[in-house]
Amino acid sequence: MIKVLFAAVVLFLNNSVFAQNSIGLRGGYSISTLKNYPLEQGNMEVEEGLTYGNFNAILFEFGITPLFAIQPEINYLEKGGIIRSKGSSDFKFTLRMNYLEAPVLAKFRLGSGPLKGYVIAGPSVGYAIDGKSKVTTGEIKEAERVRFDNTFGADGRKDNRIDLSGVVGGGVQYKLGPGSILLDTRATYDFNDFNNFYSKAPIDHKKTRWEGLSLSLGYQFEFGGK
Repeated sequence: MIKVLFAAVVLFLNNSVFAQNSIGLRGGYSISTLKNYPLEQGNMEVEEGLTYGNFNAILFEFGITPLFAIQPEINYLEKGGIIRSKGSSDFKFTLRMNYLEAPVLAKFRLGSGPLKGYVIAGPSVGYAIDGKSKVTTGEIKEAERVRFDNTFGADGRKDNRIDLSGVVGGGVQYKLGPGSILLDTRATYDFNDFNNFYSKAPIDHKKTRWEGLSLSLGYQFEFGGK
């Protein structure tokens, strides 16, 4: 075991000589929507809307070659969505959730010199920390916190705390001091269902999923490479 650990350390140090590694912070905003949320609508015609929230990230970039790196991250962000009555303000449902996410991204570096670009893509696993929903009907407003327990609702479902998604995006970075300034933009698309059912999902059930965009600005400290 000690030999394996020693070999891994030597490999990492050797890689640092030839390929750039970095650690950094980013902060910005996210835009998201919730698709196909199972809300009792009756005869009411509804439409889905967007919510805006914070996006914060710690990134770790491990260079494999001068043009390719693996970039795991730890992200804290808000996701949300709005469902409202179409053509009127009689009804509005808003859901906001705070997530801790861990994407592992392939990063392809573009260009040379102080100003460079990059493209990223990869999977992400998220865990909902907390959330809140609000229903507005006319002048009446009701808000409650999302409960993550073993209790199923009257419709036989509960919210899924785990979120599996795919991330694709890109950005630019400008060399400044011991690192680079980053401007990053990305899109996220969910693969799994936001709903957990006590038994089988209804025949006409459509997966509830998040879709979102984010824009963030940050700085990464760089070391290694030639």
